[in-house]
Amino acid sequence: MSDFQILNPEPWELGNGYKAFGLVSVALQLEKGNTVTDELDFKIESTWRSLKDRYTLKLSGEVDEANGIKNADNTRLMGKYDYFLDEEDYWGAKFAAKQDEFADLDLRAYIGPYYGRQYYERPIFTLSGEFGLAYVIEDFIVAEDQEYPGAQWEINLTSDYLGGDSRIYIEQGGIWNLQDTEDIILNTTFGLSFPLLGNLEAAAEIFLEFDSGAVDGIEELDQTYKFRIGYTW
Repeated sequence: MSDFQILNPEPWELGNGYKAFGLVSVALQLEKGNTVTDELDFKIESTWRSLKDRYTLKLSGEVDEANGIKNADNTRLMGKYDYFLDEEDYWGAKFAAKQDEFADLDLRAYIGPYYGRQYYERPIFTLSGEFGLAYVIEDFIVAEDQEYPGAQWEINLTSDYLGGDSRIYIEQGGIWNLQDTEDIILNTTFGLSFPLLGNLEAAAEIFLEFDSGAVDGIEELDQTYKFRIGYTW
């Protein structure tokens, strides 16, 4: 916590209620001509933080069409609760679900506890990590369904090194199948956000999805490049 925050604490830092902050953003592309393309991506994130605990909710999705034929349809949902043991350490529980028609995935859902730590927290550099267990259920459209115990983790890094209220961020979440140790899922985001006007924000992102256990006919690595505009609070 900075000296300014110590001298001028917000109400939640004194134990009074919660601070709410979040983001709503969309990326829309319409292309007409030789190729008719319609793309809609959305992202909603909201966090409620008190002195002792934190609630987080994230929802994102993508629906794309090219020449009237759908080529992407996926949705992700994540909810988590953190309870702080001190300023750096916390424990929590997470629920996450994903649907992806073009990855043969009707539903992947997991739930489990974790331990987290805020290793460093300054505007120039923040780093936090969470490590825990999860029970995973995978329902496929064609392939055989499965359930398994897994290890889960999440790493978040941000920096305002570039200045101008811009923000570099790297986020990675993973699931490791403890029954089939060659099966691992990694979701990694590299992003750069910068303010526009008022509470409006623009961001460029690279999103990498790796699934070593992808079903036959589905690529193990999926890469998505996005430019989005959103509203923050």
